[in-house]
Amino acid sequence: MRPPVRALLQRPVRSWWKQERREHPRSQARKPLLLALLLLTAVLAWFMGRDLLVFAALVAVVLLVRAKVMLERRRQNLRQLQLEQKSSRRLRQTSHNLDAVLQQLGMPPDSFQRSEINFKVNQLASRMEWLLESARSLALLDSLTQLPNRRHFIEQVQIESARSKRSRKRFAVLFIDVDKFKAINDTYGHATGDRALVAVSQRLKDTIRAGDFLSRLGGDEFAVLMDLSAIKSNSEQTLKAHAHLFACRIMAMFEELANLGNVSIDIDISIGVNVVDPDSSDPEAILRQSDLAMDQAKSQQHARVAVFDVATAKGGYDDYQLYADLKDALRQGGFSMAFQPVVDKEQRLRGVEALARWRHPSRGFIGPDVFLDIAERYRMMRELGEHLFQLSLDGFLALDGALQQPGLRLSSNVSPSQLSDPQLQARLLGMLERTGVDPKRLTLEITEASILDRSATTEANLQALRAAGIELSLDDFGTGYSSLNLINTLQPNEIKIDRSFVLALHTDPYARQIVEVIAGMSTQMPLHLVAEGVEDEATFQALRKLGIQYFQGYLFSKPLPVAELAACYGAVIATGT
Repeated sequence: MRPPVRALLQRPVRSWWKQERREHPRSQARKPLLLALLLLTAVLAWFMGRDLLVFAALVAVVLLVRAKVMLERRRQNLRQLQLEQKSSRRLRQTSHNLDAVLQQLGMPPDSFQRSEINFKVNQLASRMEWLLESARSLALLDSLTQLPNRRHFIEQVQIESARSKRSRKRFAVLFIDVDKFKAINDTYGHATGDRALVAVSQRLKDTIRAGDFLSRLGGDEFAVLMDLSAIKSNSEQTLKAHAHLFACRIMAMFEELANLGNVSIDIDISIGVNVVDPDSSDPEAILRQSDLAMDQAKSQQHARVAVFDVATAKGGYDDYQLYADLKDALRQGGFSMAFQPVVDKEQRLRGVEALARWRHPSRGFIGPDVFLDIAERYRMMRELGEHLFQLSLDGFLALDGALQQPGLRLSSNVSPSQLSDPQLQARLLGMLERTGVDPKRLTLEITEASILDRSATTEANLQALRAAGIELSLDDFGTGYSSLNLINTLQPNEIKIDRSFVLALHTDPYARQIVEVIAGMSTQMPLHLVAEGVEDEATFQALRKLGIQYFQGYLFSKPLPVAELAACYGAVIATGT
């Protein structure tokens, strides 16, 4: 223990220093160094002044940073230790779980294996690999027929396409469809329909060769990938002949009745054959070509086998591409509307018919009969029809505002699928209300075929539209199934005589007789008659004498954009309309 201060003052400094050195030798050894540092610090402080404070601050910052780094390292080491401990616990738990799983799978490990985690992991991995392979097999098989499904067939076509591209050896795809399968289901029930599909698959299995690949694509559709590599000749005609002969051999397997348990029935099939080009790599395109050939086979009256040919099937082959282009045109505003005048006996403007136009970027003008048919078949008529009707209303408003003619009417066409849409009346009346067009100025043109077998939805739509004041016109009258009974049930406000009768009025006595009958009928019923296709003055005068009230055709004007049509009647449409 060091002496108190009073004792130090009472003793001489020298004796005190000697005593301190004896009692605290290490402390005394450091004291000269400390004194020297203090002296040096005092001298530096005297000469450096404020610079020393800056230096001290820098030293403090460095020390703080170093302390922070060291602290972070310690934290990382601690976290690593915790992770290792957690991993160890997980390994121990996994070991126990693997023991339990292996025990349930019927593979109890012995005492040595229980301690070997790697062995148990390998055992479980092998088991899981077997289960995954089984699952993949199930995913590529059709559950009903146990044939490879569409996904598996697509994979096989991809493999075969790659091989064909390397070897230049071609192969064929046979697209097989069961004729009238829906009738079998509806008549005998779905259980019998399933047995029919199983019978078809079994007969196909019995027919195909060892190198061929059979698949059920879905529904009543099957496909065979036919190996043609063994045929020495690579001539397209020779390969098509072999494939056609093989399809006929398949067809022969279906000449006998099929015993489906409680019933025996005939099962007929149609086959489309496609000998695939070695440079073809799109399996969907390959199937589509085979499907087109199958459709051709179905349309034939006798032979139910057809071979795909690019030249004869080009229209159908491009069908889907045209549908894709149609969707793009709908999204990008690629459609326009032309208007053709409807005049009375004095050639005064009575109304206009809206006619849709589509100018394809590479194919040029495509008629409404083509793109409307595609829209119907690909179920996009609702969207397209609504868009075209909006274009009709916009153009009619612009034309009506420019002409300022009271009573001007708009005629617009309605497709069969639109009439069977439960939302037609709500959407159409809503569009009329938004645009401000009076429903009483609108005439909807309906074809005979669209109302021949009309449903309850179609009937409800017609009644609602008529109740709103919209008039109905029976278009193309005389070409389909027209009859007095049809006119009586529909009760149209207007009948349009088809242009084929009008054009043949002077050359075909039968056509003239039809027009005379229609004209005489109108005198007994409250109907307006419109003659389409009036192209010369003589026809116009003849129709007038027969009692036709309204006329439409190139004699008066071809279908024109709204601005051009307005200019023909001395009016101007504002730019941009």
